[in-house]
Order: sequence, then C-alpha cells, then structure tokens
Amino acid sequence: MFQNGLLLIGLGAFLIGIGGILGTLGWNRVSTNSQKRNIVASVIRECESNKKMIDEAIALIESPDFSSWSFSYRPYSSTHLSMLLTSGLFDFTGTEALTVRAELEKYEEAIYAFNAGLRIVGRHNPGLFIKTEFIHNPQRLRETQVDSVLSDKFMRLKTTSENVLALLLDKNISDKF
Repeated sequence: MFQNGLLLIGLGAFLIGIGGILGTLGWNRVSTNSQKRNIVASVIRECESNKKMIDEAIALIESPDFSSWSFSYRPYSSTHLSMLLTSGLFDFTGTEALTVRAELEKYEEAIYAFNAGLRIVGRHNPGLFIKTEFIHNPQRLRETQVDSVLSDKFMRLKTTSENVLALLLDKNISDKF
C-alpha cells in the first residue's frame, strides 16, 4: 500500500515545516499588531489626561475666582507620545503618514514648551495660561471669548492636543502605519 514510504515521510515533514513557519509568522504579526494598538491606546489615554487638565484650566478662566486660581498642578505628559514617535513598529513614510507624524511632533513640541514654562515661572502662574493684559481685569476677561484671552503657549497646547486626539480617534493608526 505505501510503497514510497520515504517520500511520504519527507512530504509530511515538509508540510509540517511549512505549517510551523506560517504559524510563527502569523503569531508574530498578531503580536506586532497588538503592540501597536497598545501604544496608540496609551497615547490616546495620555492625550485625554492632558485634555482634562486643559479643560480644567479653561473652566477656571471662564468663571474666574481670583482668590483661588489653581491652574496646572502637574506637568503635561508626553512619554507615550514619544514612544509612538520613536518606535520601530510604525512606518511613517508616505504622504499621509508624514502628515500624522508632523501633527504628533507639533503636539510634543507644544507640551515641551509649556512644561518648560511651568518649570521656569511656576505651576500656579496665570500668565502661562492667560494673556497678561487680562489677568487683573476680571470684567474684560468675562466679556471676551476664552480662546482670545489664552496665552500663545497655552493656546498652542490646546489646539495641538485637540488635533492629535481627533486624529488618533479618527484613524486606525496601528493598522495603517
């Protein structure tokens, strides 16, 4: 019945070897995609945490109680963002990928610039958050739209944070890049 036993054994070993290789490649691909999704999810959580602090500062500006102004109580975070930008898992080549990378880098730069101000001036200085001409003028502050009273550094942090959060929630970066 099995006249070519050696041939069948060789064919079986070959098929098992091919199956093992395909299984390993598939497992590595699943593992890589999982790592990419985890990095993106951690950046989203970091952006949301930063946005919460930004929203709290804006709420203070919208209804100022000058006796208890307590803006940022900690630096804004960019650890996971740096990890995404420097990770070898993401391929930032091509027009769309370069646009995404540029937005992420703008956000990282805005965080660094604002955190530098926090270290230099102090965390509870309203001048980091509000243009100086509005700080001691509560009537004018209430009459003006919030975005027009925000300092340039804080406004840059706010807009880049919103842009990156929308970008990360809108596009499935872990599958595209």
